[in-house]
Amino acid sequence: MAGEKKTNMTNEQHLPFTTDDDIEIAPEEETEAAGERKEAPTAAPETAGGTAEEAAEEAAEETPEEAPEEAVEEAPEETAANSEAAKNAAQVVKDPASAAKENGPDLAMAVAAGMIAPPPVKAAKKAAEAAAAAQQEAAAPADDAAAKKKKKRLYIAGGIALAAIVGCSIWAWNFWKTNSAKTTFLDRTYLYGEDISGKEPAEIAADILKKEDQIKITLTEEGKTSAEGSAKDFGLTLDEAALTESIESAQKAQTGSVSAVFGSLYKDYLITTQEAWKLDETVLNEKIRTQNLEINREASFDAYLDYDDEKNCALIVPEIYGNQFNKQEFEAYMKDTLLKDFGDVVLSEDSKYTIAFPEDLYYKPAVTKDDPELNRLCKAYNAFAGTDITYQFGEEEKKVTFEEICNMCEVNGTKAELSKDAVAAYVAALAEQYDTRGKARTYTTHDGYKTEFSAAQVDYGYEINQEAETEELYANILDHAELVRNPIYYEGNKWGNPYYYSRNGVDDLNGTFIEVSLADQHVWFYKEGKLIVDGDCVTGNLSRKMGTSRGMYPIAFKRSPAVLRGGTGKGAYATPVTYWMPFNGGQGLHDATWRGRFGGNIYKYSGSHGCVNLPKSVAKEIYENCKPGMCVIVY
Repeated sequence: MAGEKKTNMTNEQHLPFTTDDDIEIAPEEETEAAGERKEAPTAAPETAGGTAEEAAEEAAEETPEEAPEEAVEEAPEETAANSEAAKNAAQVVKDPASAAKENGPDLAMAVAAGMIAPPPVKAAKKAAEAAAAAQQEAAAPADDAAAKKKKKRLYIAGGIALAAIVGCSIWAWNFWKTNSAKTTFLDRTYLYGEDISGKEPAEIAADILKKEDQIKITLTEEGKTSAEGSAKDFGLTLDEAALTESIESAQKAQTGSVSAVFGSLYKDYLITTQEAWKLDETVLNEKIRTQNLEINREASFDAYLDYDDEKNCALIVPEIYGNQFNKQEFEAYMKDTLLKDFGDVVLSEDSKYTIAFPEDLYYKPAVTKDDPELNRLCKAYNAFAGTDITYQFGEEEKKVTFEEICNMCEVNGTKAELSKDAVAAYVAALAEQYDTRGKARTYTTHDGYKTEFSAAQVDYGYEINQEAETEELYANILDHAELVRNPIYYEGNKWGNPYYYSRNGVDDLNGTFIEVSLADQHVWFYKEGKLIVDGDCVTGNLSRKMGTSRGMYPIAFKRSPAVLRGGTGKGAYATPVTYWMPFNGGQGLHDATWRGRFGGNIYKYSGSHGCVNLPKSVAKEIYENCKPGMCVIVY
């Protein structure tokens, strides 16, 4: 290079490249450089799209070959330095962090900021800039025209959009202002399905009032009509003031709502009336009563434990659901239903309102077949299933029912245990019902005369031996016995004969008895309802206080012949008889052949020692047809 180069570097600035101020270009070099700039546009496309890193590397590789020989020769010392600087510059561009680490942060910052660059890199950079500028100058006229045209179109479009926005805003404001000020309902407004657009609230209320009489109410139960009539028949009338107020409130709410106003352009708006009905409960309740809703109804029944006496087991009878209901609850239900749910029928052309009778108002069974306690008892009692015991009381029978057996048990969990005390109680109840001996009674004679006997006077009859019978029945139940038998009676007098003869249920005579009338001094013998014999007699001597005892007695035994003995000392006697039938100690029926006549008042002054004296023929007939245990009734 011509002239000596001045680097102006201090000892502390050992940079491997120089700044723009440190480079002086000779006139010849400027000419050559200018020539390079003119050629740059043709080469620019190859590097214009590349990165700064690629441009730096390309410049570092190509600059030494493309530089004029004179420039290389005139600055031999600077070429090596510049080559090194180019490499450093490329490193900074490619990896600023590594460059900063090796050469110091100042170098990296300077290169990155474009403040300094090695000469070859600078030349390439300037060449690229010149090429880009030339390209822009060539394209500038066409781009300017297109830009102006595009800008014009944007202005026009913007103006149209602005005009549309302004226009829409004005329209929207006017639409809101117009509709929000209305006292009628907006378009697409419906009340219970009827279009009320453009109508005043008062007009709508008037229309509804006209249709009040058209409303029909039907009450159904199980699909059948139970009651029907007009709304007024059920106590319902429209409250005009409340109805109008409700509709006015709905209209104001609609016109005061932005969404409702603009929504009227494209969607339906539905309103309802509120609190428009008045209910006269007296009229309603009277309507219910006149429709006979409370008659001919069936009650509900709980499930229960029953006993099958044919199968001798326990079973559960299912519950029954009836249709009886609580009157007060039904009246309250009708009131609530009519006041709450009636509004949606008022505008129908043929308004019909059906109310179904609610099943939950029926009285329901408290116990169902699935009741745990019921099922537990059933299972426990069936441990005795199959037991079949029947008592005989003459022609009458008394079955020990399975229910009675269950009642004699105590249930613990699912196990039933037979209680002997309960069995004894059952036998005692049985005795109370069927015992006849030792119990006061009223006796009706063969001719209809009624006479009373005290318990002490009734020695005849049936008396259950309760202790023995309790043990027998207890064993029968535990054995699941199947039998028919008589209960165990007291029946052994000192002669081994019973205190009874025949019975039919509680009738312990069963048509067989011997009547002795003290007043009539007469005897009648009936057997199985038929009169066998009758005749006069002589009873005990009243004057000697030996009268025959009143009462009912069994024949203790009979004997033929027999000697009747009694008395002591001079009063002792021994009287032979042919037919002897004692019934009360020493008193009995026998023949008295020593008497010439019977009946009348003989007994009062010349009667017997207490026996019933009979003609021999009568005594014989009785003796031959009677048996021990037959009843002798003295009255």
